[in-house]
This record gives sequence, structure tokens and C-alpha cells, in this order.
Amino acid sequence: MKLLAWFGCLLLVAGPATADLLGVRAGLEYWRAQPDMVAGDAGAAGGWSLNDANGLAWAARFEHPIPLVPNVAVRYQQNDYSAQAPLADNLRLGQIGYSAGQNTWQYQEYQHYDATAYYELLDNPLLSVDLGLTARRLAVKSELNTNLLNNSADLSVLIPLLYLDTEIGMWGTDTVFFANGHYSRYQSDLNYDWQAGIAWRFIDVAMFQAYLRAGWQYNKLSVSDRDHLDVQANSSGGFVGLYLDF
Repeated sequence: MKLLAWFGCLLLVAGPATADLLGVRAGLEYWRAQPDMVAGDAGAAGGWSLNDANGLAWAARFEHPIPLVPNVAVRYQQNDYSAQAPLADNLRLGQIGYSAGQNTWQYQEYQHYDATAYYELLDNPLLSVDLGLTARRLAVKSELNTNLLNNSADLSVLIPLLYLDTEIGMWGTDTVFFANGHYSRYQSDLNYDWQAGIAWRFIDVAMFQAYLRAGWQYNKLSVSDRDHLDVQANSSGGFVGLYLDF
């Protein structure tokens, strides 16, 4: 939390750049994710055996020329993982115990709702840097089913994160390299994610641009004893997206 306080002071004195006009960016992404999951009751979590899955995300941002007032970005991402497979470890979920190797129908649903306030520290065709703070509502549904019992548990938590977004343009081309991410650490909880890749602008007319984006994404989630659950999840994979600027 000291890091978040320091970061808030930095934003106040950074002297951010501002957009020349009102602007909106909206986009949709498709992600093929490989999961590595540990979940269960607090102090009794264990490994799950889940298949790779497809995920979707949408994002939008609004920029304006008003000095000192932050720009706003929102993002929603959902990933649903499932498998019919033996459990990797002993674990307990909803006060019900399961043994390693026990065959179960496993299901994990992850949803992120992000709201970000950010400043443009740099904004030019060759280099742009955005810095801000994100409030993330994380919702996780964990479900284990057997022939005799259906069992599930839900986690919902609000996480503050640092936010950084950079773009590097290739001079004289319609190609942009980008990287962005979030980071938060509090006590035993550690949460971060990043994206990196390349974007190609294939439409560029007055007041409208369209981009294809492709790259790699990694998410790290680790929360302990939230809603009586422990959840640790790593997921990574390639993604493609379409973004429109107005």
C-alpha cells in the first residue's frame, strides 16, 4: 500500500500531457489461455487439472484535453476453464474434502472488471506513455462435481493496481509495438498481468483509425483467505484484437 501512496503522489506532480481533442478507443480481443490453477478453502487449496480455453475481452478508453483531470479506461475479461480429469492434489472446497487423483468435473470462471484513471505522460507518434491507477473487481467461481455431489464456491474481491501502458511507433510505417500491464502486492496477495505485441494500422482517415493487434498475455493471481478461499492462478497465451479510434 505504501507503493500505491507513493504512486499517487507521483501522478500529482508528473505534469501530464493532454489530448488535443476528445477521443475514444474501443476494442475486442480473443485470447487462447493455458491455465495453472490452485484453489480451495483457505489453508486447504490444491491443484486443479484444467484444459486450455478461449477467452474474450473488451476495452474502451476516453481521452480529453482538460488539464489535471485523468483520462478513463475500462476493461472486461472473462475466462472459463473446465475439464473432466483427476485432481492434481488433495484439497477442500466448501468444507468438502477431495483426494488427489479423484475424477471430477472441474470448472473455473474468472472475470475481471477494470476501471482505470490515467495520465498521458508522453503522447507523440514515436512514443506514448500512460500511467495510472486501476480498481479491479475480480470474481472467481470454482466448481467441483462428482456423480454424487455438485459443489461450488465464489470469490469476489476489489484489488487496486498500478497501471502502465506504452507504445513505440516505427517511423514512416503503420506499425506500433506496445506493452502494458498492472501490478499490485499487499501482504501475501500478489496480482499482476502484462501484454506485449505489435499493432498494425490498416485504416487511417480523418477522425478514424483501425488497428489489428497481436501478442502475448500473462496473468498472475494470488489471493489468500478472501471469502474463505485461497486462489492462485497463472494463465498465459497468445491473443489477437481489433481496435477502433474515433
